[in-house]
Amino acid sequence: SSLWKNLFHQDELYNDGNSRVLDTLTFTGNHDMGRFAFFLKDKNPQMSEDELLKRLHLSNALMFFSRGTPVIYYGDEQGFVGDGGDGDSRQDMMPSFVDSYNDDDLIGTDATTAVANFDQTHPIYTELAALANVYQSHEALRSGVQHLRYASDSDNMLAISRVIPEDGVDYLILFNLGSNEHILSLDTAASSYEAIVEAKSFAQRKDTLEITLPGLSYAIYKSKTQVPAIEKPIFNIANYELSGDEF
Repeated sequence: SSLWKNLFHQDELYNDGNSRVLDTLTFTGNHDMGRFAFFLKDKNPQMSEDELLKRLHLSNALMFFSRGTPVIYYGDEQGFVGDGGDGDSRQDMMPSFVDSYNDDDLIGTDATTAVANFDQTHPIYTELAALANVYQSHEALRSGVQHLRYASDSDNMLAISRVIPEDGVDYLILFNLGSNEHILSLDTAASSYEAIVEAKSFAQRKDTLEITLPGLSYAIYKSKTQVPAIEKPIFNIANYELSGDEF
């Protein structure tokens, strides 16, 4: 069973009379848990700068384009890392006098926290700006109902659709969370698609899509025609695999 299926199938628990899962705040790190960049570097100290940047960008794409309201923790756009959670992840944007912050090797820059960090040319800043532009340009990516199309832990692929029911336009969002290139085949009822963010290749043969994604990449395609209503999965607690730490 995919970790993604287990996660998204719980969404029904957050839909009731006065709340929606679409309104939940999503984030990759914060002032209590620490920064995602820290977790990456801590678990993979030999990871190259290029791979770190790709994984950070992919995590931000997941945050922006899956259901919920994306929240960026300040300083992440400047490559801040920190030494853990709580107070170890609260660096200043202005020049810092805290030695435990200033010895950090920031990602995507030669700067340190000993100087002001408001660089609008930082690679993470520019990529976040690009994600935000796509997010704001397409209502379905903000408020569309999410449907899980494919999820597999074995091949590290994830595909979701975001659809505003009244419009019936399918925004197909695909993620390759692994390091290797992968080809994914999906069924579709739409006649054709246009690229919002292009994959390496995208082919449609009648009612089947074949998409090639390089490792650590994502793509977004918008259907040119309406699609029939996708059945909304019903959450069944009996089918969810619980561990001792959940609920």
